[in-house]
Amino acid sequence: LVPGSVALDLVMFGVFASILLGLSYTFVCVCASLESMIDAFCSEVVNGVDISEVAEVWNLTQAVLRKASGSIEHGLLALGITVALLLPLMLLDLVLHTERNHNLGLAPLIIVCGVVFMAFAAARISDKCSRVPQLINAVSFGAGTAGQRQQVVDYIVSSGAGFYVFSTRLTTVMLFKFVYGWTVVAMGIVSKILFA
Repeated sequence: LVPGSVALDLVMFGVFASILLGLSYTFVCVCASLESMIDAFCSEVVNGVDISEVAEVWNLTQAVLRKASGSIEHGLLALGITVALLLPLMLLDLVLHTERNHNLGLAPLIIVCGVVFMAFAAARISDKCSRVPQLINAVSFGAGTAGQRQQVVDYIVSSGAGFYVFSTRLTTVMLFKFVYGWTVVAMGIVSKILFA
């Protein structure tokens, strides 16, 4: 392999992409299991669990969500920073190296898409948690349980369960705003360098 050759570029990209996409896939699997846990809680509620047990089961679910998100938040942030820095570099490479094959220039887009998908998988957890109170309000737990049900709904709303990254609740709205904003910044950086 000759330095600067296309073969070396492909090998290095393959190694780099494999590591990043492997980590992203692992985090997606963790997020999918957390989503399944929320689905299992909702299924339990719909299938007739006693209203007195709902808050206790939600407390356990919320604790697992917090622990799991706290365990992978460093890796999630590292992947996010890597992709945030990769986007302007990828755009610069596309613009400055027009003589090279553009198919290679777009190859990092695979990594960007994988990590963005992972981030949205994490954000879906918070969105799913925010819809649990509406589900509990829609379920009938029998006569005379309206007061208890309202207490459980208030408890779930005030618990603020979801996927947290360094004490910040990750939602899809927040993620859409970040992706949009960073894309604008990356384009601005590229245009500033090109027309400087």
